[in-house]
Amino acid sequence: MLIDGEKANLTMAKKTKEKEAKNQIQRRSLNDFIQSLQFRIAGVYSLILFGLSFGTVAVIYFLVRASIHSDDIVRPSFSFPGTNAENDLYNANLEQIEDLANRQSLDSLANYSVYALIALFAMSLVVGWFVAGSTLKPIRQITLVMRDIYSSNDLSLRISRTGAETELKKLSDTFDDMMESLEQSFKENILTLEATVNFVKESSHEIRNPLQVIRTNLQITQSNESATLEEYKETIDIVTKAIDRMSNVVDNLTQSDYYRFTQKEHSRVELSLLVKELGDEFTRPASAKGIKLKTDAEEVEILGDRVHIKQTVANLLQNSLEAFERSRNTDERSGKDKDFVPAIFLSSTQQNGYAIITVRDNGPGIPEQYKDSIFARYNRGTEREEEGRGLGLTVVRQVVESHSGRIKLESSPWESTIFTISIPLKVEGV
Repeated sequence: MLIDGEKANLTMAKKTKEKEAKNQIQRRSLNDFIQSLQFRIAGVYSLILFGLSFGTVAVIYFLVRASIHSDDIVRPSFSFPGTNAENDLYNANLEQIEDLANRQSLDSLANYSVYALIALFAMSLVVGWFVAGSTLKPIRQITLVMRDIYSSNDLSLRISRTGAETELKKLSDTFDDMMESLEQSFKENILTLEATVNFVKESSHEIRNPLQVIRTNLQITQSNESATLEEYKETIDIVTKAIDRMSNVVDNLTQSDYYRFTQKEHSRVELSLLVKELGDEFTRPASAKGIKLKTDAEEVEILGDRVHIKQTVANLLQNSLEAFERSRNTDERSGKDKDFVPAIFLSSTQQNGYAIITVRDNGPGIPEQYKDSIFARYNRGTEREEEGRGLGLTVVRQVVESHSGRIKLESSPWESTIFTISIPLKVEGV
């Protein structure tokens, strides 16, 4: 029995708590409703309208009342056959009746006015509620859109309000513009993040290869107790080249990703002088490798960033030199004429409103399947080329595109590989 009583008490307590929770929810809902902006606007609208109506009715009431009791009102007097006392009594009774009728009319007017004010207040609440709801509709739309954006993470949602250029229409348009800017910024950040991830992956891969070469050669030399001095020198030479390749990669990484943030204002650039400078700089290194370098510079002037344009052409020349060097220890050149002379040709000219810079060589070239992707970062042309063209051609593409230009590649192995850069000529008078 005690257990049954405890169960009954627990059940009753549970029901009491549920009832209290339900009442609390109802009170909270009522409180939220009263504090809502729409209710407040409707209430203010109704109170203002009620106050104006009450004042108008009160003025009318007092004017009517004053006119009824005014001494200017002429009451007709009647005379009947008989004594004067009887006539006076009759007129006095008539005045009393008139006064009673006036009081009843005033009372009726007051009652009807009260009823009219109550009805008017109720109607003003209803009308004010709908007017406030219509006025707040754009704000409600903004709230719903923001809630949808928060719940779905979809930055493409818009209010897209149409109609007259009201203040709320301008508010909606401003919100849409803000979301457009946020969406664009978010997309750019995503692309930057993806590029950063790829940057880390690719750079680590690019540096890992020469490190592996260094480790392997050092391990082999270390394990060979009878290694000669020549073998040590050979190992040192291989390690030095691998270190140079890593330095190349680090420099290109810096150039490729930092270039976007170091673009300078464009100035006049005379390409003939630039070609001559590069020819002087690369003639000796080319001759040391048995490569003949020729230049042909036509006077052409453009508006551009001279430092980066020079670096761009230097990258292409260096790539040609390295391509010849990589092929030196392979059998790629077997079967070639003994009179074959490795050569690089650098020229500048103008055509159809464009300045044309050409770097041409008769080296190993670039396979057909890599031509479309050779300007992508770390695309090395062939899998077995450890150094390859890598980030250098990415820098080339970035610089050319920043000058509203384009770059084209044509390649036929051991016959002609041509990189053609086209940049719009400078605007006259600038």
